[in-house]
Amino acid sequence: MKKLIWGLFIILLPMFTHGATSITLDDGEVCLNSMQCKNKSCINFTNLGLNYCMPKVDAGEECSPSSVYGVLYRANCARGLTCEGGTNSYGRCSTGDKNTDITYIETSSNGYRKFSYIENGTTKYMYRCADGYYGIAKNQIVNTPTGCKKCPDGGMCYAPYNEVFFCTIGYYRNGDQCSRCPSVGKNSSGNPVYGTTASGLKDKTAEACSVGSGTYTDTNGTFELSETCEYTL
Repeated sequence: MKKLIWGLFIILLPMFTHGATSITLDDGEVCLNSMQCKNKSCINFTNLGLNYCMPKVDAGEECSPSSVYGVLYRANCARGLTCEGGTNSYGRCSTGDKNTDITYIETSSNGYRKFSYIENGTTKYMYRCADGYYGIAKNQIVNTPTGCKKCPDGGMCYAPYNEVFFCTIGYYRNGDQCSRCPSVGKNSSGNPVYGTTASGLKDKTAEACSVGSGTYTDTNGTFELSETCEYTL
């Protein structure tokens, strides 16, 4: 078994400034405005209190017609689509042609969102995964979709960004699960102190975890970390 150690090093975090355009962040990374994201989509998640770069979305999905200081409160539409209808706060991504557009209908209790579209004059239906689930829905035509899986503990699966799942801050990707960052020991109050992650969502291994400086206690006694430490295998 590999021995797990905490290696000391200083994490150098990028210094963001409003309006910065030289940073290109991947989906799942914390952002300040959309110009920092490769997909030009910096989405505010009010329940998390942070903004994250997220993929652009398909027709029928909720979208933001405009941004506030470069931050969107709904999704950004994929190329060729426009954000139409709705209110000043959000609309839905549209092809601009009612004969090819996709319309949201309802969300089922078992993790699927239902949409309708017109094909050769006939109304047909398609499915996408709902909040709390991830994946790509299959068996679209027979009205009994499959393929959407329950979001793992410590995961983040918010429609319409949930074709894959991300791990929240303090967790890292471990196969089809999100594992909590390891504990470095206990603090002066006797409570365990777990590592954290810089952005949480895109991290893939335990080596993404780190712990801040401080005094801790483990089975070998009390020790002090003078700098931020990264977890290494």
